[in-house]
Amino acid sequence: MPKRLDDKLPRGVSLDRDFRTRKPRYYFRAPGKNKVRLREKPGTVEFDKEVACARLGVPYAPREQDEKRPGQLKRKPLEGTVDWLLAEYKRRVRGNISAKVLARRSRILEEICSYKFGNARCGDLPYADMRKRHVLEIRDAIRTKPGARNDVKRALSAMFS
Repeated sequence: MPKRLDDKLPRGVSLDRDFRTRKPRYYFRAPGKNKVRLREKPGTVEFDKEVACARLGVPYAPREQDEKRPGQLKRKPLEGTVDWLLAEYKRRVRGNISAKVLARRSRILEEICSYKFGNARCGDLPYADMRKRHVLEIRDAIRTKPGARNDVKRALSAMFS
C-alpha cells in the first residue's frame, strides 16, 4: 500500500483539499496561532524555507518575487511624471490606510503606469497633462466590468488627491 502524502509532510503541516476542485492546499498550524497558507510545492527547498518561516512567525518572501513582477519600478522616476506621483502616493499613505487597500490600489495604479499611449508609457508622461478623457480611455482599456472600472477611478482619484 503506497504511503499517503500526509505522512511525508513536516510536523505542523497539513493538507486541506479545496471542496470544489479537490486541489491540494497546505497549511502550517501551531498551537495558539493562526494557520498559515503554504504556497510552495512540497518536497522542495523553498517549501522547507517557507515552513521554517511559518514556525518562526515570519512572513515568507521568495527571492524570485522581483523577477515575477516585471511591472515594478527599477529606476527612480522623473519628478512630475505619473510614476513619480505613484511613488509619492505610496510613501505618503503608508500607515494611514490598511495594507490590503494600499496593495489593491498599488496593483491598479502600476497597471495604469504600464499602459501604453501610442508609443509612450503612461508612467513616463507628466501627470499634470492627464485629462478626463485620458482617465476614461485607460479605465475602459484595462477593465471590462463596471465595478472594476469604478475601482480604477477610485484609485486614480486617491492618488491625485
